Amino acid sequence: QIVRELGAFLKHRKDLRGLICSSLDRLIDQNAAVVKGTPEASEAPLWFNKEIATANCEAIAAAARFFLPILFDAFVSAPIEERSALHNTIKGFASISDKGSLEMFFRVVIKKLMKVSTDAANAPDALLEGGADVPSRRCTFMELALLLEEGLDDTGAGMLFSVARPALTDGSAQVQKKAYKMMAHLCSNRTQLASEQLEQIQEALVASLQVCSPQAKRNRLQCLGATILLINQSVGIATANSLEPIMPFISEIVLATKDVNTKARMTSFELLVKIAHGFESHDENDELRNTGMGMSGADEESVGRLHTLMMMVMGGLAGATGTMMSASVCALSRLLFEFSNTLIHMIPDLLPAVLLLMKTQNREVVNSVLGFVKVTVMRLSVEDLHGQIPILLEGMLVWGSESAKTRFRSKVKVILERMTRRCGHEAVAEHIPSEHERLIRHIRRMAVRKENKRNAAETASQGGGGSVRSARTARKSEWNDNILDGDDEDEDMATDVTGETKSRAGQSRPGTRAI
Repeated sequence: QIVRELGAFLKHRKDLRGLICSSLDRLIDQNAAVVKGTPEASEAPLWFNKEIATANCEAIAAAARFFLPILFDAFVSAPIEERSALHNTIKGFASISDKGSLEMFFRVVIKKLMKVSTDAANAPDALLEGGADVPSRRCTFMELALLLEEGLDDTGAGMLFSVARPALTDGSAQVQKKAYKMMAHLCSNRTQLASEQLEQIQEALVASLQVCSPQAKRNRLQCLGATILLINQSVGIATANSLEPIMPFISEIVLATKDVNTKARMTSFELLVKIAHGFESHDENDELRNTGMGMSGADEESVGRLHTLMMMVMGGLAGATGTMMSASVCALSRLLFEFSNTLIHMIPDLLPAVLLLMKTQNREVVNSVLGFVKVTVMRLSVEDLHGQIPILLEGMLVWGSESAKTRFRSKVKVILERMTRRCGHEAVAEHIPSEHERLIRHIRRMAVRKENKRNAAETASQGGGGSVRSARTARKSEWNDNILDGDDEDEDMATDVTGETKSRAGQSRPGTRAI
């Protein structure tokens, strides 16, 4: 009776649909968590044991035969913006339904998808469910098929691969986005099956590069990231050639760091870090495997995967265009920011290669290199930074003269200020060329003036009491866009004695983080 009443409300009461769906989601998730023993099970009452949860799941699975057709009809008929409430509910029922029933529903969805994809524009028997035009209908059924993935066997998941591959080259940006989303999901969640089809996936991604719509760029990048991690997992002990297939995909992700679309840029940086973390974890596994086999890390031409990734990105420094060179420097900056301790051994080779680009007249490249220098000064330990001061100064002071462009001169000044704060004025001043001595003296005067003002303010805040030590320790660093492009994001920031970062007015600056 309850099932029938809820089904009727789902059909006819759109105002209650969201509430019913969220309730069903919670019912499914709580019982499934107890059955699987996941951390979410701790929220359940003590009397709610695994036996009760298992019986509940069986009852819900039996009701899925009734609910799924209603949810399908509601999903297909609802506008895109109203479908989010139905997503998790359909996915939840699919995860606990019996395989036979779910396969039947899945084949109905795939059959409708195939018909929508092959229908002529004005065919009299054309399927009109799911949207106002063919791409919209096609996307609706692709999304619906993907929601059922968790409960499908490998045969059903293989059909999803067959659906996604040709859709990557479709003329509709809408269909491309959905196809990349489907492919990325399958590569991340069906790794065994995806590994068996890895060659076809790579071929499909290469073939679809030239026809990828700008609107689908972010989805493509996510798909590339999932594919790269899949290739990395399929490699045994990494050698100089075993990771070569990922090189064109890495280059594409690196180039996307200069994309005009903000979301695509953010996604590319996030993927670089995610890929690098995946490579780093496999480096540790490779080392353990080599040790267990009595092998050294250099046996069988084995190489560090993270090191290999950095070398691939460094290859872009010799790119044919300023955009590629700039993008490679930005990517190196992000990786160095995240893995400064791990990559410290590469600094002697990395710094000269990057700083050489300071001599170009391409403003985009120079701006990126100054951002890289800033990251180096921020992330290296003080001890390591001391050893790199001469080469850093030699490279960046090319743009620190009076004749340099004002913006670059300002950035050089900010980097020098940060360097003197971390290493000390004397350690930096002894490597400053004579023509730039006036600049370092000015920085010294400004630092003393700020310190005096800060001390006076702290003394006044203590009612004339004893002096309070200025908080000069490095603040916790987090990545944000200002690190590469900003030139004064923290110059009027002061760290009070409690460690809280504030502006001169005593309020935190909106949209920024401590770096």
